[in-house]
Amino acid sequence: MNNDDAASHLSDRILEDWSQRRADEGPIIGLIELYEMIADARNLTVEDISHDERTALASRALAVMWPGFEQVAPLYTDGRVEVVVHNEEWPEIFAQLESDLRNQFGRRDIRIEHIGSTAVPGLAAKPIIDVMICVEDLAAEERYVPQISSLGFLLYTRDDVHRFFLNPPPLPRWAQIHVCARGGVFEREHLLFRDYLRDSDDARNIYAREKDAAASKWANDRNGYTYAKNKVIALILSRATAWAVATHWSVERSLATDGIRNETR
Repeated sequence: MNNDDAASHLSDRILEDWSQRRADEGPIIGLIELYEMIADARNLTVEDISHDERTALASRALAVMWPGFEQVAPLYTDGRVEVVVHNEEWPEIFAQLESDLRNQFGRRDIRIEHIGSTAVPGLAAKPIIDVMICVEDLAAEERYVPQISSLGFLLYTRDDVHRFFLNPPPLPRWAQIHVCARGGVFEREHLLFRDYLRDSDDARNIYAREKDAAASKWANDRNGYTYAKNKVIALILSRATAWAVATHWSVERSLATDGIRNETR
């Protein structure tokens, strides 16, 4: 067995071990843990693993983390991760994009929500607007892909619970769209996470510190940045779940409240 074959065999074995850890311990085991397991097996640091190898590992890991994962469009690498201070114009940018989307969908009953850090006042974020569209039938792509594509967005990945769109190169990424099923876990968790961060100064500060640390360490690895926050996101979601019970939060109340907020912007 030559060196390349041996390295490939080792990666395969570690990926299996990592997959089992994730099955046993849950989503808290993410991409960073896979990087660390690969590095430990070779007596390296995570930083010693090349960007190309990390990209290849991420492609394999995504199929485990997101069942049904499919890379629809070619991989898009768009430079360094940049976290900036909160911009008060982000809600207005979302509102314009929401209006453009509703014009494309016509009178159809769909939910369009501003999610992610740009939707949380005062929270630093990547300058990319995250939009969540909730549809009745996620599998019926012909009912939403043409409308979203008409605004210049590209279907980038799909999996069992959502579809992901971004604006393709050479334009800088300024917005991304997540389509999920109404009433599903994806919808609930993203709305709950957003609303709890809006309500809790402590959670917002914890998350802000984690984002800064992740951006500093993983500036050249967008997947690394995203999954470096896994444990803190899990912690915040756990607290948010208790908060939801205490405050009688629900998806329906969240949507109604945010609808009023959108109308008064």
